[in-house]
Amino acid sequence: MIIVAVTSIFLFAFYFFFSPANLQIHAVYTPEDSLVIGGNFLHGYRIGEQIAIYNIERRTQVPAKFRFPYFEQMLWYASKKYLEKLKGNSSDISKAEMDGIHQLYQFLNQMLNPPIISNEREYRKQLKSWIPPEIQNPEYLLKQLKEQLYKYPGIINRIDVDTIIPNPRKRTKKRVRLKDQ
Repeated sequence: MIIVAVTSIFLFAFYFFFSPANLQIHAVYTPEDSLVIGGNFLHGYRIGEQIAIYNIERRTQVPAKFRFPYFEQMLWYASKKYLEKLKGNSSDISKAEMDGIHQLYQFLNQMLNPPIISNEREYRKQLKSWIPPEIQNPEYLLKQLKEQLYKYPGIINRIDVDTIIPNPRKRTKKRVRLKDQ
């Protein structure tokens, strides 16, 4: 990563600061004893970046206590909520959110259909913990989400073609299904 710019922000007693979403690198210097409360939140305008950060954290084995808690479950809840919005009044969904819904769909589809599984039993167990109990049929939810995405111009060209029309030259991937569904 190339650092393009560095910015200093000075805060004083009783100041409140929201840092930009997905600010990956930052440092805090407190020359005096201070009470600082920090936190993270998710939103629909930069879903792709949030997923990218999640993937970096998993790849670099960041301990779970330093990651966003229940991130995987939150994505399933978001997909369900966005599906409801797309079926209803979707006029209040911005272009940034539509791009994010597309990236959300791709990520969750990859989660259900991983290309390589070293331990299928362990992965199935982990997958079950990632999907909230309120989502009874994740495959059907994604199918509906994909159908809704097809209705919007420009989205069809960005959906991963292999999830729609399998490439006969590619090796068939084994699909992981939850047994109790």
